[in-house]
Amino acid sequence: MTTKKQLRTELAAHRLELKEQCGEDAARRVASQLLLLPELEEADIVAGYHTLGSELDCLVSLSALHAAHFRVALPVIVARDHALKFREWDMVHPLEDGGHGTRQPDHRCHEVMPDVMLVPLLAFDGDGHRLGYGGGFYDRTLHAYRSQNEELLTIGLAFEGQRRDDVFADVHDQPLDMIITEEKIYRFDD
Repeated sequence: MTTKKQLRTELAAHRLELKEQCGEDAARRVASQLLLLPELEEADIVAGYHTLGSELDCLVSLSALHAAHFRVALPVIVARDHALKFREWDMVHPLEDGGHGTRQPDHRCHEVMPDVMLVPLLAFDGDGHRLGYGGGFYDRTLHAYRSQNEELLTIGLAFEGQRRDDVFADVHDQPLDMIITEEKIYRFDD
């Protein structure tokens, strides 16, 4: 039987192959679909992430959203067992090291409450569950922010080839409302 750790290693290698095959094109196609979502009509602040390694390039989506006059934000790591916070980013202000290979806006940028959260992942299933890196940052964050804003829209950005049936969702894992790939938009009901 495959453990979650073994699965993460396998999925990270697979995602790297996907990025090498279609990374830039996939990121542009995802951004195009994201901009056309009717669910964004009432949104003001969209929180994304600074792309790490083989993740689908979220900065392409954030740039498109910023150009369409959405306010964008990036996560800030507070502490290992805490939810992430988000600071608004103007796409120009230099970013600082956030630990774990991340980049984040510095303390001069304002903390914000996002209406939409774009989430990275290693894999996803047909029910909106995601497999992340194992640190629990996004599960804690989604739980905390949903308790403050029931209307929070959570969207995973992924390559179509990241869809799996063996994501191993646990009780504490927070499902996403939607996942956008270069080929399809998946919407999940509660």
